[in-house]
Amino acid sequence: MRATVRRRHPARALVVGVLVLAAVGLVAPTARRPHELDAAALQVVALGDSVSTGYGCDCASFPEMVTARLRTQVGRPVQLDNDAVNGATSTDLVSQVGQPDVLSHLRSAAVVMVMIGANDLPLEPSSGTACSTSDDSACLAPRLAALRSALQRVVAVVHGASPHAVVALLGYWNVGVDGDVARGRGPDFLTNSRAVTGAVNDVIASVAGATGSLYVDVARVLLGPTGGRDPTDDLQADGDHTDESGNSLLADAVMTALRDSGALGTLRRAAVVAATDPGSTPAASSRSSSAGASVAANERVRWLSSR
Repeated sequence: MRATVRRRHPARALVVGVLVLAAVGLVAPTARRPHELDAAALQVVALGDSVSTGYGCDCASFPEMVTARLRTQVGRPVQLDNDAVNGATSTDLVSQVGQPDVLSHLRSAAVVMVMIGANDLPLEPSSGTACSTSDDSACLAPRLAALRSALQRVVAVVHGASPHAVVALLGYWNVGVDGDVARGRGPDFLTNSRAVTGAVNDVIASVAGATGSLYVDVARVLLGPTGGRDPTDDLQADGDHTDESGNSLLADAVMTALRDSGALGTLRRAAVVAATDPGSTPAASSRSSSAGASVAANERVRWLSSR
């Protein structure tokens, strides 16, 4: 009993000493783990190209809209770091995520949205194909392989900086122009450009499934379930970038993916979710399908939302 009492005295003295030193600024506060969220803010990061920056539109970008909607849904402040860059390619993004300021944003991120790839495949302005020859496969396949590799590297960096963040990979409705502008370029442009876009989206969806990320099908909201919807009214005059209504549809798609995966509900129940092992990561087997991606994403949010 005495030994027990004696062992407590040094500890009590140490605590008092630390409190005194902290009070005079000689000891730094204990660092939080990156995802040990408090009620102050939930951090969202956007990575990508000009669609994510909101280029050309005097309106809120879709990442800003997602942030505002999350704010009303999860019952806590939500902040956005929009690190998207106009004209960025996937290769550019690989370099960007290694920059100290971007890494700093990622380390505190709960949700990371990535929309990249359109600038990897500039289309022929008259035909809508990815190559100047009639055979798109001649140059499309290696470009798609490069996009896949870059996306995998980006997600790996995100997971390394923020192991339990939910990563949402967005596809495209068209990697070129669409709507009236596309139809004005000839009868084949829209068909060809959407075919290239489908191939890009397949790569993005595949990487999402393989990495435990969420795939956000934006083509479904802008083009409709069967592809027959005209997106002209949701695009700016250039036919390339979304306007306010288009950004709202993109935000709808992100929120739907978060909700359907269970991530949104878990974030909403943040105060009552029990902590899991912060050193754990979703099992590889949970990343092999869209359902597995949802499970992996929800596991990340479950840790994120714990105290």
